[in-house]
Amino acid sequence: MIRILKLSAIISIVSVIGFTAHASILYFDDFNAEHGGVGALNFTGFSKGWAVTKGSVDLIGNGFHDFFPGNGLFIDLDGSTGQAGTLSKSLSFESGVGYLLSFDIGGNQRWGDPDSVNLSVETLLPTQTIRMNPLDALTHLEFYFTGDGKTHALTFEGLGGDNIGLLLDNVKVESHVPVPEPVTMLLLGAGLIGLGIVGHKRSGRLSA
Repeated sequence: MIRILKLSAIISIVSVIGFTAHASILYFDDFNAEHGGVGALNFTGFSKGWAVTKGSVDLIGNGFHDFFPGNGLFIDLDGSTGQAGTLSKSLSFESGVGYLLSFDIGGNQRWGDPDSVNLSVETLLPTQTIRMNPLDALTHLEFYFTGDGKTHALTFEGLGGDNIGLLLDNVKVESHVPVPEPVTMLLLGAGLIGLGIVGHKRSGRLSA
C-alpha cells in the first residue's frame, strides 16, 4: 500500500481531468539507454544529467535483477553500498508556467520493512515522503507545481541503508500545464479524499 506522507501534489487523477492537454515535455528519462541497456550495481554514469549526490543507486532490470519484466531498465534507490542513494537532476523552470512531474515507483519486490523516498523540486515542490510496502506494484504518480524562472534540482532521496529500496522509472516533467481552475481544484480535493488523502487549496496547489 502506497502512502504519501506530506502531500502538495496532484496524483494520477490529474490525467483524467486533462491538465496535460496542451503540455510539452521538458524532460523524460526511462533509463533504458543507460550503460548500453545493461544493468549495473552502484551506477553513476548517467547520460541524461542525473547525479548521485549521496550513497548509491543500482541500475537494474532488462534481465538483471529484473523485478518488473517488460519495463526495461529502472533504478533501485538503495544501491549496494549500505547507504541509500540521492538522485538529482537540475532543470530550468519558466516563471509562472505550470509543470507536471510524473514517474512510476514500486516497492523493492523482495522483503523487509516498507521503504521511503523523499521527493522534491527545491522551493517549487516541497519535500514529499513516499512510503511503499515491499511488494507494492509499480505505481504512476503525478505532482503539479509552478515555475519561478530559476533552475532547481529535481531530487529523489532514498531513505534507508539495507541495499533494497524503492524502484523508480519513467521520470517525466511536462511544461505549460494549465493552472487548475477553482472548480477543478474542488473536484480534485473530492477525489483525493476518496483516496484517503485530504487536500487544502492554497496558491494553486494541494497541500497536506
